Amino acid sequence: MPVVVTIDVEFGNRPGPDPLATLQRLLDLLDRHRAPATFFVQGRWAKAHPSLVADLARRDPTLGLHGYTHVDYRRLTDDGVAGELTDGLAALRAAAPDHNIRYTRLPHGYGTAEPRIAAAIAARSLTPVGWDFSTFDWDDTLDLARRASRASRALEESGVVLMHSWPAATPEILDRLLSAARPGDIVSLDDVELGGRQSTGWTVHRERTDPPR
Repeated sequence: MPVVVTIDVEFGNRPGPDPLATLQRLLDLLDRHRAPATFFVQGRWAKAHPSLVADLARRDPTLGLHGYTHVDYRRLTDDGVAGELTDGLAALRAAAPDHNIRYTRLPHGYGTAEPRIAAAIAARSLTPVGWDFSTFDWDDTLDLARRASRASRALEESGVVLMHSWPAATPEILDRLLSAARPGDIVSLDDVELGGRQSTGWTVHRERTDPPR
């Protein structure tokens, strides 16, 4: 069953090992398994690591925006939403000027249901992308096997899997998913239709829809 792997690239909000080394391990795994992934990059992170953003853009055409900061858009004024999108896009475009940013994932996965936020996103020619299965890779109170099983569930049902670039557990979770996948299971975001019916029989949602832990 087709699965889209998405990785939110951001500053971690919990203690952990070297986050850049963790990101490199994820890239090495994707290379080893020859699997695509969509990276949603936070604007502040892009300003701190422009060369890494350029490398991510070279790897996959679906590189997207993950806000400028990690704020819930529903708490922002219209000017605040506009500022987050504008500043975030400017940071990504400065790092990868030849890359066409077409996708965005709102921090926390909510906000596109509000018309004012959806309009601001559309005005910038962005398509919002949610997720179906969060791995909760950042939550060390959950057993690793339990977190990995949420990703493997996507292989049975299809959908978008959410991971992050910095938690220590993410490389192991990704490796288990890719090792269990059959040829053709892991697909690019560009290979599926957003918000509508397609041949794979499932929809990429604009907001998060994942089941509870």
